[in-house]
Amino acid sequence: MGLNIQPVEIIGQLEVSDVASFTQTLEKGLGRMRAFGCGLLLIK
Repeated sequence: MGLNIQPVEIIGQLEVSDVASFTQTLEKGLGRMRAFGCGLLLIK
């Protein structure tokens, strides 16, 4: 069983209502697969 990773790009505007939670998610990643390098966020 192999691991198939595909990037996702979402284009739009982001309005942050909870700065502390957003910062933590940005630093630590998102979802169960973040231990494998998945779930990382890149904000441009």
